[in-house]
Amino acid sequence: MIPEMITYRDINGETVTKEWIFALDRAELAEMKIRHEGPGRGTLESYLDRIVKEQDNNKLLDNFKLILLKSVGLRVDNYIDKSDKIRAEFTGGGAYETMFMRMLEDAAYAARLINGIIPKDMAEEAAKRQAETGSETYTDNELLGMTDEAFFAAAGGTNPMKWDPRFLMLAARRKTAA
Repeated sequence: MIPEMITYRDINGETVTKEWIFALDRAELAEMKIRHEGPGRGTLESYLDRIVKEQDNNKLLDNFKLILLKSVGLRVDNYIDKSDKIRAEFTGGGAYETMFMRMLEDAAYAARLINGIIPKDMAEEAAKRQAETGSETYTDNELLGMTDEAFFAAAGGTNPMKWDPRFLMLAARRKTAA
């Protein structure tokens, strides 16, 4: 779970700063995975791998949006309200636009946010894989300018489900720049 203070202009043009909570638990992640499994469909991992290999930027961005909208909520007493009403307020009130554009422009911000959304032990495993591949030795600009083969090597393979969130955001930016 990661709280995020987002400052944005609402539909009245007023500047609003509000704390939004972003979190996905194991059950929600499992549900996302199950939705992509089945006869002839493959796993979520193979689906995302195919998106990256096919350079399908639209599907990649759709999945980022899905992750954000599935994870967004507001703290209410001792739980997080992730109702459709909360999602509508987030997307229709200006917060989503502000946050999504910042994620596209700032890979470090996006990685921090995605790492905060997923359960802590899963984020720690992704950080361990990143340390093993030595991907921190590359700047964002270097990774953006690499060949696909070099990028996949730095990311730790072609399976985006095993990538650090930084690489997911950079993969989206690579597709947009192409």
